[in-house]
Amino acid sequence: MRKLITTFIIAALLPALATANPASEAHIQALIETIHSDPDGSVADALLDDADMPRIAHFVLGKYSREVSEEEVSVFAGRLESFLRDFLAQRSEELSSAHLEILSSVERSNTDSIVTTRVSTPFRDPMNMRWRLLERDGSWRLVDVEVHGLWLAIEQRAQVVAALSRPGTSVSSIYPSENLTSGID
Repeated sequence: MRKLITTFIIAALLPALATANPASEAHIQALIETIHSDPDGSVADALLDDADMPRIAHFVLGKYSREVSEEEVSVFAGRLESFLRDFLAQRSEELSSAHLEILSSVERSNTDSIVTTRVSTPFRDPMNMRWRLLERDGSWRLVDVEVHGLWLAIEQRAQVVAALSRPGTSVSSIYPSENLTSGID
């Protein structure tokens, strides 16, 4: 009887266990190859060309994305992309010379996957880096990157939502220039 109950419990839990997603892993492998194919190219360009910026902008704006026009969201997305390009460009040399190895992936749903890579560079000890991808219309797109325990889009969302919660603050007053960090504490 115990074996039957144990077998039933294990069988019930199996679908809940995370599974690998070969399609998202292949997408990250292709992105890694793009990063390494042009040693003089921009890692930031490769990553942002792969990113779903409209989706990221809506996520970063949080509940405020429903309160502003699509035009304001579009302007915000451009400024956010500029900020991310500058942020990633500061780390381009390290990533372009890094050896990135796919370790695993977790399929959160059929269209949501997190791929874990090991990043080894001559500059620091090896570390894990996780890439969150969402599939839309048959294509996987990057929506967040986690390094040293911090998810970039989630961190930006926390800062932006905190700034927008202040009275009299609007999307345009937070980001009057291409420097997204101006106006954010």
